[in-house]
Amino acid sequence: MLETFFSILLLCADCAEGGPPHETLLREIALDDEVALVEHPALSFDRDVSSDGGGSARIVAAGSGSFPVCEVRNPVPVVARGGFLAFRANLRSEGLEGRARLVAHYPGRDGLGTESRFSRTDVRGDSAWTSHEAPMFTLLGAAPDRITLGVEIEGQGTVWIDEIQIVRLEPVK
Repeated sequence: MLETFFSILLLCADCAEGGPPHETLLREIALDDEVALVEHPALSFDRDVSSDGGGSARIVAAGSGSFPVCEVRNPVPVVARGGFLAFRANLRSEGLEGRARLVAHYPGRDGLGTESRFSRTDVRGDSAWTSHEAPMFTLLGAAPDRITLGVEIEGQGTVWIDEIQIVRLEPVK
């Protein structure tokens, strides 16, 4: 926790000196077919509903839970100075009783558990496509070897996810 605080402090200090952070696209995950999806009974590929016209992942939730959509191995090279990653995607909902938001799960620093990061925004009820972002902090000299990206749903209903990206945010010098 303290290491995360210092990573945030370093980035904020750098941003204050040089402006907003520079973004580097690390991964873009096209959900244009079923190949990118993990196996989950509530998850399917939907050709007809998409924010980019190529298809999306549909989650039909009968109840609350975390629904993995894809797993990314070696998502980022080792970060020499620590910094921020962001998981971005578009979400849409229909008949959602409750809320849904992005979630990123990755191995904990101790190697024993899993850490999770959630987007600050969510979808509720019937919503159009909207962009969401879940921030992730990397420690000095470290990066996760895998990240499972998905949607956390509180309640029941249908949620679509599309146009997934992982970006690295670096201070501008």
